[in-house]
Amino acid sequence: MEKNGYQKQVMTIYRFINDHLYFNRPDIEIKGETYNSVILFSLLTGLLKGKELIIGEPGLGKTTSAEFICSLVYQFPLGVIWGSEVSGHPEQTEEKIIGRPDLGKLNRGEEDVVWTNFSQVPVKIVDEINRLPETKQSMILDGVDRGNWEYLNEMIINDEYCLFATANYQ
Repeated sequence: MEKNGYQKQVMTIYRFINDHLYFNRPDIEIKGETYNSVILFSLLTGLLKGKELIIGEPGLGKTTSAEFICSLVYQFPLGVIWGSEVSGHPEQTEEKIIGRPDLGKLNRGEEDVVWTNFSQVPVKIVDEINRLPETKQSMILDGVDRGNWEYLNEMIINDEYCLFATANYQ
């Protein structure tokens, strides 16, 4: 079967990530060729603007693969991706996920929101989503689904590209 241009581009990106940025063993075979499933499925998710839940052992590279995919496919600097990630832990607050009041303006009697990078960048990575309380998970999934984020009677609307959520085995 002859590969079209998109297949060649996808394989070029896959090989670059696999050879230079991410070191793990191939664990899936498709038509006689072996691939690393985390990289392959993350790349396809990124290209299709989909949603992916990556479950595996700690240290497998779930979050790392999502970071590199988002940086390469959507051309965001890796620092922006790192700064916009949400880490799952039970004490995570809405203010750290979506936005917080602008305290300077609030002292002057004005209400304004300082939006987080997570709510503004259209690529979302939630590390260890299973550690977040259900209310925070629902808030994130609803925001990603609708493409809008609300806080203090204000809303921002942005295009959502993809969501990567990771979880460790428990």
